[in-house]
Amino acid sequence: QLRSAAAAERASRAPGPLRNPAVLARLGARRPFGGTTLERFDICSYIWFAEHELRPLPLDPVPDGLVQGSLVHDALDRLFRECPGGGKRPTAGTVGAWKARAAELVAELAGEAGFGTSPQERAIKRGAERLLARFLDEEAGRESAFEPALLEASFGEGEENDRPALEIDDWLLHGAIDRIDRTPDGRALIHDYKVAGRVTPVAKFEEEAKLQLPLYALAAEEQWGLTPVGAVYHPLRGTSTRAPRGFVLDEEREDIGTYPLVKTDVLDRDGFAAEIEGARARASQIVARMRSGEITRDPGPREGLRNHDVCPRYCALAPICRRDRTPVIDEEREPEEQ
Repeated sequence: QLRSAAAAERASRAPGPLRNPAVLARLGARRPFGGTTLERFDICSYIWFAEHELRPLPLDPVPDGLVQGSLVHDALDRLFRECPGGGKRPTAGTVGAWKARAAELVAELAGEAGFGTSPQERAIKRGAERLLARFLDEEAGRESAFEPALLEASFGEGEENDRPALEIDDWLLHGAIDRIDRTPDGRALIHDYKVAGRVTPVAKFEEEAKLQLPLYALAAEEQWGLTPVGAVYHPLRGTSTRAPRGFVLDEEREDIGTYPLVKTDVLDRDGFAAEIEGARARASQIVARMRSGEITRDPGPREGLRNHDVCPRYCALAPICRRDRTPVIDEEREPEEQ
């Protein structure tokens, strides 16, 4: 009985791998996957398992940052569709009209979302207005051969999407690209808005489990017939650092224009292609692990990269994960030295 109990205790220390044949059959038959889903698994397979399969009901309200992020994203989508003042992007002469309409859109969207008049809700709206105004001022000061062409460009299963899902190996990728700017000859610059103070440079994509930008570049090529030459995150909440980060083809830097690109994000043609193919391979590996039920407590990137096996500070799953986070104490040291 003791041996049986010890074996059961050891087996219950980890949430997986999953072994139930019916569960594995359902996981193995899955084909569509989203970029965010793949990134969550890459951060930690247990985070993905809990959020996407167990789906515990949250006890706290939706964080203010997520609410504000939705307001900003939806306002930018409508704004670039309407193009107040004319032109596909704001200019020095029209940016006032763009900012005025942005404030109106925030109010409209907040009303649709059921916002009231509490100080917290007013602060969320006012913050969204300021983020949009600053971004529009920056857009008005930029010069580029690339013009906004596609907004919330969606691809996936279902008629509501602009394009079908992208087939990669034996699985399907779906998603929605915030904005694609293009030139008349079909070169494309992918934009992804982030209501965050910092965004990830290309050198840390694998370290920080980023897959969306290179996969979106692949989708722009395969599903829209464009030639991707860059893909960047915009840190809308950034303060000291306002530069978009991502990866851009060096020979296109002049046409991309006055975006404040960081030197290490500018790649030669081989490096640019390798980034996209590397993300594609990583995504296929993640899909294979999901389908096989390879669930464990494995936070952080692969061994050899920074923060390997380190739980992210924002993870709220500690009560059900039960991963040991206690620091190791040298028992040979005297108590007063510990």
